[in-house]
Amino acid sequence: MADQWSFIEVAELLTRARERLFLSDPRPSDRLRLAVSAPVRSFSALLRRPMYAFDEGTGTVRAFDAPDGAVFVHSLRRSSATKPNISAWELMDAGDS
Repeated sequence: MADQWSFIEVAELLTRARERLFLSDPRPSDRLRLAVSAPVRSFSALLRRPMYAFDEGTGTVRAFDAPDGAVFVHSLRRSSATKPNISAWELMDAGDS
């Protein structure tokens, strides 16, 4: 974590989370392949509270099917937090699929 949130750092963190989700599935579906192959059509993030150096936390990423492409929902929270420190949503471009 950094000393404060940076939009650029958040986007990179989410990219790595999508890649880990894809790589953890031994037989990823075609929609899950969008996690690593399709451009991001839209990205929204709600930054509630910064996380600081040496803060411990947990993150989750979930993938959902949508008519226009896959949607990835991210959550990152400090171990002691009751609400996520960051919530983010990514819509991947489905292209011609």
